[in-house]
Amino acid sequence: MPKPDKLPQPVTSPISKIWVQEYARAMKKLPLSARKRIESLLDTADVIDENIIGQIKLIIEKEVSPDRAKQIIEEFTSLFWQRGSAFAIRQLKRNGITVEIPFNLAILDDETLNNLKNLQLDLVKGLSEDLKKKIAYELREGLLQGESIRELRDRIRKVVDIGRSRAETIARTESARVFNQAALTRYNNAGIKKWRWMAAMDERTCPVCMERHGKTFSNPADLPPHASHPNCRCTIVPEIPKEKPPEQPKEAKPEPTTGNPEIDDKISKTLDEFEKVLKEDGSFVRSVNRVINGKQVDLVEAEKIYKRVYGKHIKGASKQLKEHLRTKLATRINPKVLEKTNPVRIVNKKRGRSFYDPTEKKISLVTAPEELQWRRFLHEYGHHLEHELYRREVAEFYLARVRKNGYKLESLGKLYNYKLPFGEDEYAFVGFDVEPYAGKFYGGEHRSEHYKVLRQVLENPKRIEEFKDKITTEVLSVGLEKFENEATMKSLYENDRELFGFILSLLRGDFL
Repeated sequence: MPKPDKLPQPVTSPISKIWVQEYARAMKKLPLSARKRIESLLDTADVIDENIIGQIKLIIEKEVSPDRAKQIIEEFTSLFWQRGSAFAIRQLKRNGITVEIPFNLAILDDETLNNLKNLQLDLVKGLSEDLKKKIAYELREGLLQGESIRELRDRIRKVVDIGRSRAETIARTESARVFNQAALTRYNNAGIKKWRWMAAMDERTCPVCMERHGKTFSNPADLPPHASHPNCRCTIVPEIPKEKPPEQPKEAKPEPTTGNPEIDDKISKTLDEFEKVLKEDGSFVRSVNRVINGKQVDLVEAEKIYKRVYGKHIKGASKQLKEHLRTKLATRINPKVLEKTNPVRIVNKKRGRSFYDPTEKKISLVTAPEELQWRRFLHEYGHHLEHELYRREVAEFYLARVRKNGYKLESLGKLYNYKLPFGEDEYAFVGFDVEPYAGKFYGGEHRSEHYKVLRQVLENPKRIEEFKDKITTEVLSVGLEKFENEATMKSLYENDRELFGFILSLLRGDFL
């Protein structure tokens, strides 16, 4: 795959999701009344013949028509035109270009906008024709098979639902088309004839858009989304040649120095490999996937790995969490790592706090809100991996960081106002700035053991060295949690490169 240019870009498209969803919702309303009228017609029909099919076609033509869609299309096309224009003007201002729109150009803008509105009305006509054809086909198929009126009605309902899905695709695709056409018009008005493709680089980015990210184009026919695929989220930014500043000597990145040669060597090699892949790919999620697995594991292979490995090792996940496990876990943890661990059981609960029980190999996971389940699971599964495989390595890394920062033990309440629900304060060693909670340790698997060790370490923090073979930490759990998504991976890498490399080396099994 060609190497994309470096291009500052958001994780998601600048096109407002809220407005796209509103547009799709408005478009989906168009066929609903048609379905009700068709069902009513079928309920009263004794036979289904060409006359009934003709009446159904008339209903579709009336209910899904340009007249009914015109108001919706005019409102949202104008909205996305304004948003695209405003986005382009902001991009130009960043480069010192102020766009003044002469009267004659404003007229041309209106002509382009009206053409876009008419294009979308043609698409709605196409939606109507498409529905009529599908309904006629389904009815004839049902008649040939001698189906009842109820069965024929079910066929109609299925076809109209297909129409709703199509309307949603139209709303998403055409809103992006209008947005980008408005941006292109503004760039042309400013005398800029080239622009760069800007993809929303995340796990949903398709190979077509990924390959075009950062490339320069000048032909309007190459404008996203019609140059890629429906539901495209890409946009464009102006290509403005800039004078190259004098090259400054690159500041060398600090090498990992835990003091343990084995750990330092593995972290250095892992980081070197990761940074080469990241330079080629540009995405943290995909680069982590490649480094952990030695190749890019796609969705199909991830699902196969889940069925073969993870399904046996992780029991009891909710439906929402299973979807994350099925599609993402193989891209975060090498299968050989899980195969070395004992199975873990998940107990779902509605409230309280999530925690890991090492004696029962059990994760108690709070399921609400749904969007936090994946992050909470990664955190608690990090505890499981530390207990099962990596107690020695994590303790070595943890103590090296503690020594480097002078054995400073602080109350988490002082560090970032943290307290447990039952009111007892927590303590952590300083040096884990990306997340102070990562500096916490546990002196045993039971509370009585932990507090006995904690009292001794509070009296003399250097005594933590005596419990090297006994303690567990929050290093791996907090680190694995930071591998949740593109943004959190990037944050960990930029704020604690050493910890990022250590967690990555654990997840791909370098210490096994």
